[in-house]
Amino acid sequence: MDAIKKLLQIGESDSGQPQTPAPLAEGDLQQVRQLLRQDNQFAAIQFYRQRAGCSLHEALTAVQRLRLEETLAHPYADADWIPAACPHCGAPLTEDTVQAIDADHARCPFCSTSLAAPAEGGTP
Repeated sequence: MDAIKKLLQIGESDSGQPQTPAPLAEGDLQQVRQLLRQDNQFAAIQFYRQRAGCSLHEALTAVQRLRLEETLAHPYADADWIPAACPHCGAPLTEDTVQAIDADHARCPFCSTSLAAPAEGGTP
């Protein structure tokens, strides 16, 4: 029980108030992002909390913010529907090169052809 209390108190000041997390070094942020890419949010939160010396709530909030930033920066990172080549001009496409429209639509950066995710159970 004492170990759980100690775990929950990490990152609190003597007054019991949460501390502002210390900014993480870029290498530590990259490690958190890598853990998120591996879909290991629990490990990312633990790592962040340990490195920043903050409360569980603060680490959770910070990791969620990083996950959102990553999603906004690479909206199609998990999209397996992006074709390898544009069906109109044949240009090579990747999740990083297509222009985002929304979660199910993208645009070829070369010819502006609209690309859509297949309907549920369909093929691209």
